[in-house]
Amino acid sequence: MYVPNHFKEDDQEKLHQFIRANSFGMLVIADDEGIEANHVPFHLCIGENGAPGYLHCHLARNNPVWQRMQYLWCSKGQTPTFLPPGTRASWKPVELCQHGII
Repeated sequence: MYVPNHFKEDDQEKLHQFIRANSFGMLVIADDEGIEANHVPFHLCIGENGAPGYLHCHLARNNPVWQRMQYLWCSKGQTPTFLPPGTRASWKPVELCQHGII
C-alpha cells in the first residue's frame, strides 16, 4: 500500500505503543470460500535483536477460521490481514506457523 511520507511512521516504539493500545481488531481471511472477518483479541510479541515481532491472536477451537488460516499460510504462503480498530491501516501478521499461533 502506498503511504505518503507525511503519513509514514518508522519509529518502531511508537508503532508498538499504538498496537498495544489497540489490541482488538478484525482478522480478515480471503480464500476460495469467500471473505470472512472475525473480531479477535491479540497480543504483540516483540522480536529479538531488532526483528519486527508478530501478532499473536486467540481464536476459539470451534471457529473454523483457524483452519482456513493454517491452509492459506502454511500451504499457499498467503497471509491474513489484521485491521486494528479506529484506523484505516491494515497489517499482515507473520510467522504464524513457526510460532504455533495457528
